[in-house]
Amino acid sequence: MVVMVRVWMLVLIVALLAVASAEANTKRGGSPSVGATALAVADVAVALTQPGAFAAGGHHSLVVLHDGTVWAWGRNHHGQLGDGTTENRTVPVQVAGLTNVRSVAAGGAHSLAILEDGSVWAWGRNTSFEAGDESREDQLAPVRVPGLAGARSIAAGDFFSVAALEDGSVWTWGSNAGGQLGVVMLDIRMSMPVQVEELSGVRSVAAGEIFALALLEDGTVWGWGRNQSGQVGSGDSTVQHDRPVEIVGLSEVLSIAAGSEHALAVGGDGSVWAWGFNEHGQLGMETGDEWRLTTPTHLAGFEGALSVAAGADHSFAVTADGRLWAWGRHDFGRLGDGSREHRFAPVEVSAVSGVLAAAGGSIHSVAVTEDGSLWAWGDNRHGQLGDGSTESRPTPARVEGLGGVRLAAADPTVHF
Repeated sequence: MVVMVRVWMLVLIVALLAVASAEANTKRGGSPSVGATALAVADVAVALTQPGAFAAGGHHSLVVLHDGTVWAWGRNHHGQLGDGTTENRTVPVQVAGLTNVRSVAAGGAHSLAILEDGSVWAWGRNTSFEAGDESREDQLAPVRVPGLAGARSIAAGDFFSVAALEDGSVWTWGSNAGGQLGVVMLDIRMSMPVQVEELSGVRSVAAGEIFALALLEDGTVWGWGRNQSGQVGSGDSTVQHDRPVEIVGLSEVLSIAAGSEHALAVGGDGSVWAWGFNEHGQLGMETGDEWRLTTPTHLAGFEGALSVAAGADHSFAVTADGRLWAWGRHDFGRLGDGSREHRFAPVEVSAVSGVLAAAGGSIHSVAVTEDGSLWAWGDNRHGQLGDGSTESRPTPARVEGLGGVRLAAADPTVHF
């Protein structure tokens, strides 16, 4: 589930958010307050040229701080927190040995990072080589993924990984059981990155459970992998697409996101489009007896979106006025609106304002606001909310103890 926006568009976003936030703050009588008094976040670098300030994985969370270090919390049974142990953490701990980090991505039980030098590093579960190491042993600390240089975008699925390079090429590794690597091969997994030959001019990538998306510089979107719920967006019910296909009906796209079996996109006019599985309302609309949509469908009545994010079975959109909207599956309070009811239409997450971006994990969610603070809500059984407890929350609470989120206005990498 990755969300990306053009750099030139991001400059406009800053201006829009600044104006909208000032107006909203005046109307609401000040900043929101959730739970206990939150500490101020100092020295926040609000930079708009890089993606991946934070990420939500299966049951863990990641964030890049202003000093280029990475901090992680939540489930750690495969070493996905990268602290050299397999102990769950209910508060943020530093990922071992990583500095000068530009962006991060979180998969089902593994994690990725791009450094300022363009190298890609991975850690966590490695049973299908998703962590990029030939041993197939879990990596409890980051290891460099071989054969990659000049990375600009990363995405982590359940058992596979994707990277887009500065030259516009796309590379994949890990499991290929559902065609999610975008190449036809005899082996069901790849320990080394392999190029997806059909793609060029790629700006960013997103990864769902067993499928992937690519947003090209020309504003088109391509998909490949498992397609039983129409999540590739090809307009058919083919079980899987082993090679990328262009998603019909989309153009001038600014942002993409991939959930477990659904996908989202933001058009150049701020419209939101959705396709794939919809049993829990994750497409943001009622579809009657039709539990899936195989082509992008406009989310009617919802405009002004800047970016979208997708968890396993839930979705988010951030609008130009800094408001956060959610829909889809709602057990454990993952939507953040205070209820636990599934939502088939967008509802506002009113406990936070001035939102810059959001991320969805399997059953938890994270967002960054204008002041650089990080907020989390939903399932917390493994400590993935970072509040020192294992108590789930139906509304956002600030993650304490972080010295300033780097690239706070950039879009997150969103996976489950």
